[in-house]
Amino acid sequence: MLALKEKGFPIKGVYDTETLHNHARKYDLPIIITEKIIRPGWLGANKGLLQVLYERGWVDKENWRKYTLNGRESEKDENGKVKEQFLPYVLRDLMANCADFKEEKSAMEDLFQKLSAKGPNKIELLPSPKYHPEIAGEGVEFAFGLLKKMYRSIPLVIKKGKENFEKAIEQSVRFITRIHMNKFAGKCRRYMLAYMNQAKLSSDSPPSLTLEGIEKFQKSCKTHRNTADMDKGYITQIFVESCSVKNGNREENT
Repeated sequence: MLALKEKGFPIKGVYDTETLHNHARKYDLPIIITEKIIRPGWLGANKGLLQVLYERGWVDKENWRKYTLNGRESEKDENGKVKEQFLPYVLRDLMANCADFKEEKSAMEDLFQKLSAKGPNKIELLPSPKYHPEIAGEGVEFAFGLLKKMYRSIPLVIKKGKENFEKAIEQSVRFITRIHMNKFAGKCRRYMLAYMNQAKLSSDSPPSLTLEGIEKFQKSCKTHRNTADMDKGYITQIFVESCSVKNGNREENT
């Protein structure tokens, strides 16, 4: 149809196959067009954990069907942990035991190392423990949570368009004050003290950073934890107090 249209044939209405074939012959167009279908192969594709571990000699190729990403439900105990006899078939656990994987630098660590090599000053990254954002920096995750709370409070109609979106982001950032950061830093340090105390109690064994050990506020960590969700009530309280103060100042100024 497109080839006929390019030849100036008026495409109007519905045509049967025979009519189209006749018009194609009239314009010396082929009736049958052969196209190659290229099916993507493995070249350039990412390798999975099973393939990577197989190349390292960690996989028994005779029993490769036994391997799973995190273990089958039937292979776990009452606490949801994979039983010891099944751990050799858990891909994530096998990869975590590879020395090069343990020592692999993150993209940010690699960037800081390159920047340090270029300049006179050394830039060092001290990452917070995974799954525990409440002790990151000086309460920076709480600041992010408050920023998002402020941004979401702005009506959608005001945020439409690139320029309005950027203004909303700037307004949300400016909403956070030094007083907020002092409060968040204090809360962050209290969490740090709780972790340190729990570590001291477990001096003869690995720290048990569980619900009971850290303010009884968290479940056993299995996925990434979000401070904005965990301490939503606390961040909401700060947000409401700040809005009240700002509104009060606005009324006094008017």
